[in-house]
Amino acid sequence: MTEHPSVAEISALLSKILPPKKQRQILAHLLFECTDCLSQAPINIRALLKFEGPVTYLEQEQGETDAAIGRAFNLAIRHQRHLDRERKSAQKAEKILAKGGLETTTRLPLRMGALAKMEALLTRSWALRHENPKLMTQFALLAAECAEQLEARTYGIEQVYDFRCRAQAELGNAYRVLAQLGEAEHAFGLARRFFELGSRNELLEIRLLNLEASLDAEKLRYKEACTSLAKIHTYHLQNGNDHLAGRALLKRGLYEGYAGDERKALGLLSDSLKLIDAEREPSLAYAVRHNQILFLVDLGDFREAEKQLFRLRPLHPHAGGRIPKLHLRWIGGRIDAGLGRSDRAENIFREVRETSLELNRAYDSALASLDLAAVLLAQRKAREATEEVRTAAKVFIALRIDREAFMTIIMLRTACEMQLATQTMVERVAKFLRRLENDPTARFES
Repeated sequence: MTEHPSVAEISALLSKILPPKKQRQILAHLLFECTDCLSQAPINIRALLKFEGPVTYLEQEQGETDAAIGRAFNLAIRHQRHLDRERKSAQKAEKILAKGGLETTTRLPLRMGALAKMEALLTRSWALRHENPKLMTQFALLAAECAEQLEARTYGIEQVYDFRCRAQAELGNAYRVLAQLGEAEHAFGLARRFFELGSRNELLEIRLLNLEASLDAEKLRYKEACTSLAKIHTYHLQNGNDHLAGRALLKRGLYEGYAGDERKALGLLSDSLKLIDAEREPSLAYAVRHNQILFLVDLGDFREAEKQLFRLRPLHPHAGGRIPKLHLRWIGGRIDAGLGRSDRAENIFREVRETSLELNRAYDSALASLDLAAVLLAQRKAREATEEVRTAAKVFIALRIDREAFMTIIMLRTACEMQLATQTMVERVAKFLRRLENDPTARFES
């Protein structure tokens, strides 16, 4: 065979699409002529053709080419049939597991393969991420145990490590969702080690990087998260998936903003809007615009924030649950306060404070009390403002905030009691305490 086969032709080797003669020509090319084509072949084909070791040129010279190709092809077919059976078995298992909790695992067929069981358990685990993080983690643990049972003689050593990488990465993410960050770190460490021992499949690494970035952000390692997301963004752009590239850019914009660089965040969020398919995922377009408004408010650009808030209205149905809608209402109050509409802002902040208490969000409730105190001072209602600051101080102290935040709120309370507090002072303290939620290294500038 003089011409190089296309990636599509190589990928079709294990299907019934190609004529037998064409299959044999491509196999001969991969085995004897072109290591470059072999290295670019899909992972399952590459692993299979290397499974019994390389075919020697001596065999070729002795006229055993056909026998060598036959052995490789038969092995590949047997392996593909095994994978197809496991895939179908996994789909049946997914339907069983979807009907309940851990007790459903006892209803799985006893002879089900470890790979099928692993795939089904991971699918069920992921489906539970918003509903039941604890159960999500339990299913992921079982999947990781199944991955340990996979044998190299069946799948090839590199692919076994790939499967283990995937299972540990999903387990690490489940621990992250469950807020068990130490366990998450350990699982991600194993996943990364397995990845390096495996085939280093690019798509698998993108999934791993995505999940690692989420943990880095959870642990406030925004620089590391942004580095991973930059690689993910580039990968999806190069592969023509603008929407997923936009998702990565959105996350990166958020983390840059959380790290304190609101200007850079706004630029990244703006770029992400050009890539995201709003019809495909309107909630994502909502998230971009919502966070643009938030960063504009943090920068004090209230006029532009109000314009963007108006443009966000068509996307309100995609805001999500009660808390995102409450946060949007809160941002509107901060815009009103910034534009001098103190009466209107006062009513919104009182609403946000009370609703946050109902939702057991004490930190939010205390922050809303500080916002309320600031607009009360703007209206020369110093006594009411002092009461709001006292209320906020009690909450923050009960939450055991760090020493600098503690001293800052005590300072503010004292200033209010001595009638020395100003609207600007309260706003600066509130901004500092907001920043602390995302950046524990933040310092209050007096």
